[in-house]
Amino acid sequence: MGVGLPSAALVLTLLVTAWGVGTLLASWTAAALCAGVGLAMWWRWLPTAAEVADQRRAADALRHRRDPGPSHRDAVDRVARDLLARPASDLWGPAAVLAGLAVACGVAAVLRADVLVAAPVLPLLVAAASVVVAGHRELLRASRWLDAPQAVREEQA
Repeated sequence: MGVGLPSAALVLTLLVTAWGVGTLLASWTAAALCAGVGLAMWWRWLPTAAEVADQRRAADALRHRRDPGPSHRDAVDRVARDLLARPASDLWGPAAVLAGLAVACGVAAVLRADVLVAAPVLPLLVAAASVVVAGHRELLRASRWLDAPQAVREEQA
């Protein structure tokens, strides 16, 4: 199994989530536990090196609408179909959790009369919005890829 580093966006989202949980529960232990669980989940579902290479190639083809060549075209089609087949909860679920945590931090700040508890609210809301925007971009790219005729895909190479 190939091991790579998590993306910067994943790490930032994980750190902001851990910060929010730690602030909300007034416990650095809870923050460390949140970060540890997140990293363990990432490690558990870490794809193999070959899968990572296919995913990067497919992401590049979808992002730039560039044909990866006949040998990789089927993989890009499969990735695009898989993206479109995901349940809506895959897009909205993480954003809802981040937004809910932001609301919880805001409410706790008011109830505790402690402004520092509200500090993670803005980063959590930015992370939630970023997750939704990135997910919609992926869906739009996948849809455009599959809607383009095969001949157009080959010309874009």
